[in-house]
Amino acid sequence: MIDILDIKKSINNLLKDTGIKSIDNGSKEGFKRPSFFVQILPIGGTDLLKSTTLENSYIIEINYFSKSQTQLDNLKMSETLKTKVFPYITIKDRKITPRNVRSEDIDSVLSFKLNLSWLDALPRKEYPKVEKLKLEME
Repeated sequence: MIDILDIKKSINNLLKDTGIKSIDNGSKEGFKRPSFFVQILPIGGTDLLKSTTLENSYIIEINYFSKSQTQLDNLKMSETLKTKVFPYITIKDRKITPRNVRSEDIDSVLSFKLNLSWLDALPRKEYPKVEKLKLEME
């Protein structure tokens, strides 16, 4: 099963190749540009589809604070991030295809978002086999 920490590690590994630091969301003051901030938000929680299957859905938001604070720099980074997340993101031993990938420039900060959804199989409960069945009928 994949948990939120596995997602965070995989996204941070994707961003390492850019040579730009990922900063913890708790320290939005006094950071050096360029920097990434990554947020992982659940979409409606985790749903039990059947007794053995969980559906997981998350929005991944990567905010990029460019050094030059220009739209051109943000557009370049948006294209770079697209090449890193397509055709799939590897999380643990799984390959998950991102959905609804989008980006926007807000006050010279790139907001790059994508949705991740996948199913996890739950272990089946094992019960002892019945050796004798007693049936009472009226």
